[in-house]
Amino acid sequence: IQSNVNAILTNDGVSTADATITILVNGSSTDAKNAVRGDKITVTVQVPISKVNWVTPLFFPTTAVTSESVHMVRL
Repeated sequence: IQSNVNAILTNDGVSTADATITILVNGSSTDAKNAVRGDKITVTVQVPISKVNWVTPLFFPTTAVTSESVHMVRL
């Protein structure tokens, strides 16, 4: 999962050094390869707005962080 997220970030021009990637299985930080059927896997990527904005942020402080999470269930 980590390498796939890094590849997507790189392809989109976002430095992986600027991103914080968190992978949780049932709310705990553990290796997703240990997930079993029915486990909830959450992947969250956080990047400082100052590293991804195209214009000067008018509504967000430069210290703000944008994040997105994806939730999946192991089948």
